[in-house]
Amino acid sequence: MSKKSFTLIELLVVIAIIGILAGILIVSMNSATNFANDSRRKADINQIVYSLLIYGTSNNSTYPVSSTCNIGDSGASGCSSAVNTALGDSVNARDPIPGLYYTYWSDGTNFVIGSVLSDSSNYIYNLSSSNYSVNNFKTSCKAILDSGLSTGSGMYYIDPNGGDPSDNFQVYCDMVNDEGGWMLVTSSMIQNETSNLVTANKSADANGGLIVVAQPTAADCVSRYYRVLFKDVISWTQIRADYEFYQGSACWGIFGNSGYSISSNLIAFVPGVDTIRNQVGMGVSTDNFDGISSRCDNETAVNFWHHKWYSGGALFTRKAQVILRRSSMSSVAGLSTGINCSWNLSSGWAYKNIYIR
Repeated sequence: MSKKSFTLIELLVVIAIIGILAGILIVSMNSATNFANDSRRKADINQIVYSLLIYGTSNNSTYPVSSTCNIGDSGASGCSSAVNTALGDSVNARDPIPGLYYTYWSDGTNFVIGSVLSDSSNYIYNLSSSNYSVNNFKTSCKAILDSGLSTGSGMYYIDPNGGDPSDNFQVYCDMVNDEGGWMLVTSSMIQNETSNLVTANKSADANGGLIVVAQPTAADCVSRYYRVLFKDVISWTQIRADYEFYQGSACWGIFGNSGYSISSNLIAFVPGVDTIRNQVGMGVSTDNFDGISSRCDNETAVNFWHHKWYSGGALFTRKAQVILRRSSMSSVAGLSTGINCSWNLSSGWAYKNIYIR
């Protein structure tokens, strides 16, 4: 008897069936692995939260202040020893994927614990709302607000590129003021700094926001300026900042591209178009700024920064919150101020509460 062999078509059909079954098996295994990893992540986050709540009951409901840090990371992004102490045994919790970490943030009274899940959404516990949430990453604070996912001002994860989950990071979003959707600028967002005869002292507020105090290192009529430009971590067209001006200067340039400072790629302040508020001493006989963003004269009757260095015998600080518009999207932008003809090394300035949108 002759043996009947498989035809080529029959062999191809069998191979195709085997391939389909193998594909189904691989997908099922990946799904099972992702489910197991996410279950572990959620369990770890729950344990971390439990440890922190126990710590809080023994420390008057306060927690170690920290900008966003990686739990268990021994590098520069790792949490401080104070945070590790508060975490207790949970300090050893690790994401199932090597190189990924659970994150911690706290302003002292609130804390946020986060993890990235397999589908690139984030699993978060926020003490202020006392609940867990799973949200898909959005590209900016404004995108979170527009999508209806905002739960008020606070810490959020964003994905600037809207795709690759490896560049997700946590930011503080102002979801209330000026129609909301503002992202707080941190020191990690600095692209570059340029200065002449000025020392910039940088620090951070409770939410990790960048604070810059610019201190001249020379007096008399000589050009002094400082500029800080920010990375385009998101696409932004507006910047809001609190300014402070110290002592006095006859010549100066403030609020966007103006004389005596170098270009910051911001449109110079336009009265009636741009916003200025919370003004203190921004005029001569009034607190209100006259809208002139650059001048050089000894007219103390109109030159606000050259007028009354002291008030009631005390050092006088002028203040204002300003919203400015970006000039071009083709190059980075930031903040810049310059002075000339001041006779005191304390004639500096500061930027605080810097937000972009």
